[in-house]
Amino acid sequence: MMDKTFLEDTRLSFKAKGILAYLLSKPDNWKVIVGNLVNYAADGKASVYAGLKELKECGYYQKVPVRDE
Repeated sequence: MMDKTFLEDTRLSFKAKGILAYLLSKPDNWKVIVGNLVNYAADGKASVYAGLKELKECGYYQKVPVRDE
């Protein structure tokens, strides 16, 4: 189940809502790799980054670097 409240957030474009829905559909332990999102989408790099920026500005997305030893 996915909380669909964000779909009613008028601050978000349909592009940002689609990206968030895609991310929320993944398992909890799934790691987001932005490059993979770009390769998965037909929109292109600039569009994916714009959608992620929108999500970040509205508090739906936070980028936390993960470093392996």
